Amino acid sequence: MTDKQNSFQIKIGAASCNQTGGDWPRNLANICAAIDQAAEDGADILALEELGLTGYERGDDFFYTDNTRIAEMLYLIARHAAAQNPQLVVSVGHPWYFADKTLPDTPERRKNPIFNRTGLCFDTQSFLCDGKIVAVSAKRYLFNYERGYEKRHFEEWSEAAADLYANKFGHGRDGTITIELPAVLLPDGTEIPTATAPFGAPVVQIGSGAKTANLTHIICEEYWIGSRFDDSRDDQDYARDNPLAQKSRHFDITVALNPNASPPAPRKIEKHRALCKLASQYCGVFVHTDGLGSSGSTFAQFGSRIMAQNGEIISEGKRCSFADTAYTSKTVNVTPPQDKGHAPHAVIPHDFKDSYGADGQDGPAAWEYSDNAEFEEEMRNELLWLFDYLRKNRIQGIAQALSGGADSGYNAAKLRLMIELAASELGIDGFLSAMPHLDCAEEIRTAFKKDGFDAAVKTATDHMLSCVYMGTENSSEDTRRAARELIEGGTDEHGVKFDGIGGKFHDRNVQDILEQYCQSYAGLPSLELYRKNPVAYENVQARLRQVLIMTFANTENKIAIANPNLDEGRNSYATWGGDLHSGMISGNAHKNKARQLEHMRLLYDHGLDGAAKPVKGFYWILKNKPSAELQPRGADGQVTQFDEDQLGRSFVQMDAISRFMLYDRRAEDGYRRNSPVEVFEKCRAHPAFKNDGIAVLHDRIRLSYEKWQHAQFKIHGSPVAATYGSNVDHQSSLRTPNISAGHRPELAALAVYVLDKMAREDGKTLENLCGAPRNLLMRRALYDGDFAAALAAQMYTPAATDGLKMKIATLYDFIKKNGVAGIAAKAA
Repeated sequence: MTDKQNSFQIKIGAASCNQTGGDWPRNLANICAAIDQAAEDGADILALEELGLTGYERGDDFFYTDNTRIAEMLYLIARHAAAQNPQLVVSVGHPWYFADKTLPDTPERRKNPIFNRTGLCFDTQSFLCDGKIVAVSAKRYLFNYERGYEKRHFEEWSEAAADLYANKFGHGRDGTITIELPAVLLPDGTEIPTATAPFGAPVVQIGSGAKTANLTHIICEEYWIGSRFDDSRDDQDYARDNPLAQKSRHFDITVALNPNASPPAPRKIEKHRALCKLASQYCGVFVHTDGLGSSGSTFAQFGSRIMAQNGEIISEGKRCSFADTAYTSKTVNVTPPQDKGHAPHAVIPHDFKDSYGADGQDGPAAWEYSDNAEFEEEMRNELLWLFDYLRKNRIQGIAQALSGGADSGYNAAKLRLMIELAASELGIDGFLSAMPHLDCAEEIRTAFKKDGFDAAVKTATDHMLSCVYMGTENSSEDTRRAARELIEGGTDEHGVKFDGIGGKFHDRNVQDILEQYCQSYAGLPSLELYRKNPVAYENVQARLRQVLIMTFANTENKIAIANPNLDEGRNSYATWGGDLHSGMISGNAHKNKARQLEHMRLLYDHGLDGAAKPVKGFYWILKNKPSAELQPRGADGQVTQFDEDQLGRSFVQMDAISRFMLYDRRAEDGYRRNSPVEVFEKCRAHPAFKNDGIAVLHDRIRLSYEKWQHAQFKIHGSPVAATYGSNVDHQSSLRTPNISAGHRPELAALAVYVLDKMAREDGKTLENLCGAPRNLLMRRALYDGDFAAALAAQMYTPAATDGLKMKIATLYDFIKKNGVAGIAAKAA
């Protein structure tokens, strides 16, 4: 608790910068702009995000990093800050290389991070003040699970190793050593000689006497350690294991800065808030600062800025800003640190003011705590990623193969929503300033001057979005109308008019091209190919459309966007070279179909809070039943092919099975994933399967496993996509081999497990039918490949029309008639 009698005020600024990997002019400019804001605001400290100098998503380009270039830029930043306010303390994130190959011989010398066997950099955060690099903190725990890949690029700091280390500058102390900073030559000709700085886990003291503050860094992953979000049942391990809690035993920490580069996931912000409250109990003020937007390719950071004190949130910035920098500040009362017998690693003179001006508070936004907060944050994050991808790659807009279905309609609408959201925050001039490459900029300005904001947004959408409906004889008027009226507007079934999203709509019939492909293949009319091989017939339609949409993209200098949703990724029903590759980026690879439809309905009803109008153009898309329309229509001319019917599971069921298969883990068993048997039992308790018997549930689960394995070659060759916690992209989310057993042994064991349950429903046991107990048969299924293959072969039901051709009921009927001996004979 703060001692009010002895307390004094300190003003802390936090800024999230929208950085780009290796774009030094941009990144420096954004950091300096944040410094200008902090100096004008009268802040004592400016907290910036993790790896903000280089950008967090730099991947293997981190290996281009060298200390001299980093030091040059740090000095440029420090000198800029000193020119604005010599006493402003700025925290900047960057890589830094350090290794000492002269360590004494020990049995595990090469495991010592100070030896740094693999020559990696450390993920570091520097305190800058008065034109100098004051101290450098190195990350002690790296993010290396889910989408984390930090151990490929960084070494992990060890306070224990530092305490045992000595060099020419002295002995390590309190997790910190002294290193030499290189001499540098700045662009203006200034020569800065070599210097030294504490490195590792330093505590920096600013001020003196009754107005003194101790500062330290707790970098990103470090503040999760020991919490209930870190392999602990609760927060009881935090006091023992967390780096901040450990540091607080030897130092009274006034302000702990938590620079972040946090990959987004649904409602992850709630964890951040909880962690900030928890951490603030071990320091005077805890300051969390996240990066903003996409610095590389695979996700956009939210740009969250949170301050906590005494277990409560005291400041929260607006997230998902489209600005290059987002700034907040808070004046807080703190108490001078008590001396716990450990001296700070660096001391900076500082004069705290007696009073400060108004705080810079811009959040939280109203949508953060609305009933639709989860929907709002996911949509805003997607749109921020799209905004960054287009502007940082200087792309004129989107080319969309528009089918009249939900996936392509959703992705097309996002272009309009992105423009609306960005322009509502930045203004039309700000939007165009962020996208100076747009050829249509003057037309947008003219529309704004003449007819206002809505006209400018429509003009921008008309130029930046090109949609092409590519019908065949299998296509229906329902989907053609849904596609056209999404773009141009139309009327609902009651004759009520609605606006479209805007953009160009092109209607191209590709039946002739389909016929040419079929003739070129085997001299067959297209329907003959369908009768010979329906899959080939369906896929050729998707593939020929991919060629045409790419032609539109090339000629208009736009990027084509692919439409397969997350369920397609997990269940392998995107066409290779077709809809999977109908774009260089994917717009909805992170979102399962049921969730996408839910979000489309919310967009239809509400739009985005205070920023984007309802998308009434979704009307006919939401009315139609999802269908690929790749098979011939029935004799009555009606569509007969519907997605859920063909897939053997509803969209909700597919998502539930996939989540139990791929993401859910059993803490009681070493955090392993669920086995197929455990997936089966969890699905039995899930409301989406309440009407399924055990045989049908088995068949649905088996199909999901088979499709997941088959999907891997497509996943490994899929377009780049924004990640949001559930993606299956092997580079950024689930790293699954594309050659494996595909869980065939475990699925055979599941079959035995379910056969036993079916027998019991018939008043029998599997042992009665097979002459062996279930557990022994399950083990045989696991380890006898021929037996497992025979079980699978006997499930195959080619006449099935419900999308489930592997049926446990078929196998059960066989066993009832023939016993296990019949299966054993097949195995033999």
